[in-house]
Amino acid sequence: AGLAAEASQKPPLIDYAVTLGMWSYAVLPPRPAKDNRPSHEMLGQLIAVPEGWEVLSTAADEFPTVIRSLASRGWGTLRLVVRDADSPAGGFASFSTSLRPFGQPGERLSHEVSVLEEADDGGWRRFRFGSGLVSSRLVVRTVAAAEKAAATTR
Repeated sequence: AGLAAEASQKPPLIDYAVTLGMWSYAVLPPRPAKDNRPSHEMLGQLIAVPEGWEVLSTAADEFPTVIRSLASRGWGTLRLVVRDADSPAGGFASFSTSLRPFGQPGERLSHEVSVLEEADDGGWRRFRFGSGLVSSRLVVRTVAAAEKAAATTR
């Protein structure tokens, strides 16, 4: 009962979302975009992408613009992690946020460490953060509420 009660006290992911165009973006573990204190609470943590959300991919339309905009915010982390469309194994790419003390927000980081791994067999819904001291959060997206409303009235 403790875990369920704790979960019900947390704001829904959409409360932390930033809308750009027809998509709303958030991070896992959830954190407000304006959080300017990088943390490491994600280390070793198992996360699940909620129904209706997907992991942002480098293959997404206008990805360079989107990642620069998202990375201009802190999100309580030094790195934003996305699905790397160029990785033959379906790996991940990391991009610096405004909280990283060197480099530019939205700059792709070298493949220095693997900060995230699949936790299921190809379902792409559950992931585990590594235990190395790397502050990072996974970027997820969903169709923005206004777009969903427009789609139901068409």
